Amino acid sequence: MRTVACARFLLADVLRSQRVLLPVILCAGALAVLYGGDPGALPAPWAASVLVLYPVATWLALVVANTEDPPARPVVIAAAGGTGRVVVARLALALAGGAAVVVWAVERRR
Repeated sequence: MRTVACARFLLADVLRSQRVLLPVILCAGALAVLYGGDPGALPAPWAASVLVLYPVATWLALVVANTEDPPARPVVIAAAGGTGRVVVARLALALAGGAAVVVWAVERRR
């Protein structure tokens, strides 16, 4: 239960920092270019969108991992009950962000 609360706190911290806006806007622009007109055969735009999604998901994971201020990290670790819970919460949040971007790109194709 503390891990879920920690993930919610980290999500609020990431959204409040607004560092996720740039990778999401760049991903939206790249997907708009790829799927803006007639995409042609299916494999070509999908392969190109993977080249966009991988760096965006990596960028989002780095944003999740580095949003917190260094003086606040021990406080979050103490409130969560240990380093392991914070690491699991960060990993879950980074995976959820990457999965959201992938689902968004797949749904954009339909």
